[in-house]
Amino acid sequence: MLTKGAILLVLIVRLRSGMKVWAKASDEEPTGGATRIYGDKFYLTDSSGWKAYHKKGVLHRVWQESLCEQPADEHLEKETVLGNDRKVVLDIRRWNNLLIRTKKGASMKDKPFDVLRVQVLDAESRQAIFDRPLFVAVSGKRKSQVDSALAQEQYRERYDVEPYYRFAKNQLLMDKLQTPNAEHLDPWLRIVQISSWLLFTARQEIGQVCCPVWQKYLPKNKAAQDHPVLTIAQAQRAMHLLFYTFDPAAFLPLKCKKGKGRIKGQKFPQRTRFFVVKKIKKTIRKTKMQQNE
Repeated sequence: MLTKGAILLVLIVRLRSGMKVWAKASDEEPTGGATRIYGDKFYLTDSSGWKAYHKKGVLHRVWQESLCEQPADEHLEKETVLGNDRKVVLDIRRWNNLLIRTKKGASMKDKPFDVLRVQVLDAESRQAIFDRPLFVAVSGKRKSQVDSALAQEQYRERYDVEPYYRFAKNQLLMDKLQTPNAEHLDPWLRIVQISSWLLFTARQEIGQVCCPVWQKYLPKNKAAQDHPVLTIAQAQRAMHLLFYTFDPAAFLPLKCKKGKGRIKGQKFPQRTRFFVVKKIKKTIRKTKMQQNE
C-alpha cells in the first residue's frame, strides 16, 4: 500500500497447523511486578483435546485448547467454484491481535497479528473437503484495513506464483546458469521471462492439449480440451505443434557452391616432414646420470 510517499507493508503468511498463539493479557490482572504481556494460550487446531508425546523416553500428555472454539471477532461465508467446477463455500473466521513467543532472538511481543481460519465446505452437504483447515496470519500496522475476504484472495494467488517458479526451474532452467560473474544473471533471467511470455501468448494459437494417451482423461487436460485455455506447462508440451506451422525455409541450411577442384595434371609440393623428438622421462635421465657417476 502507498500512502504519502511511504510504503506500508501488510504480510499474509500461512501458519503451521498445531502451533501455539497467545491472546494479549488483560490490564486488570495484577502481577505484582512487570506488566504482563501474554494471556491465555491456544493451539491452531480444529478442536481441543489431549496430545501425548515422548520426551527423553518419558510419556507426557498436554491439554491443547483450540483457538477455533473461541468466539471469533469476524465470521463470513463466501461461495466460490474450484478448478474442477465444484461449488464450495469458504468458511472464514478471524481472531484479532494475537501474539507468538520470541523466535530466534527476535522479540515478537510488540507485533500483534490477526489469525484467519479458512475451511472449504461442500456447497450441498456442508461437509469439510480437506482434513485440516488453513490458518493464515495477517500482520502489519494496517492489517485492520485488509478485510478477511481480501486476505484470503491475496493468499490464494500464491498458488499461481509458486507453480510457475517450479516450472521455470525444471523446464526453463532458471536456476541452472553457472557463472562466476553475477552480472550475467540478470540477462539470463530476462531470457527466462521472455520464454514465459512467449509460452503465455502462444497458448491461444496452439489451442489443444498434447499429452500421452493415458493422461488425456485427467481433469486438467480434459477441461482444457473442452475450454482451450492452456497452462504454461501444457503450452510448453504442445509447442512443437506450433513450430510445425512455420515455414522451414528460413531454418534450412544455406546452399553454397562447391569449391573449384584441382586442374588435371596439377601437382602440389609435398609437405615438409619433421623429425619426431621424443622426450625422455626424468626418472630415466636420473638413472643414466647415476650410472655415469
